[in-house]
Amino acid sequence: MPDLPERIVAMVEKEQVHKHNRENKAMEYIRNDVRRGQILGALVSLGSLATAGFCAWIGAPWIIVLGTILPGLSTLFYWLLRRFGD
Repeated sequence: MPDLPERIVAMVEKEQVHKHNRENKAMEYIRNDVRRGQILGALVSLGSLATAGFCAWIGAPWIIVLGTILPGLSTLFYWLLRRFGD
């Protein structure tokens, strides 16, 4: 089989292209997950602050404390899960 070395090299090159494509897709999924997490975190924070503002407007100060503490607690919970969850 005189063309065996070329076939082996072609096979290795195809495998390398496949591996690079798979790694690029994995990085894209990770980037999208991080972006989605940041957007959802911002929405939770803004929503809780809006709730605190509404509660201040209607005169319920004890709910304001809960509404302003919630973003900090969710950030702490996320950090703890990332740090010790792995």
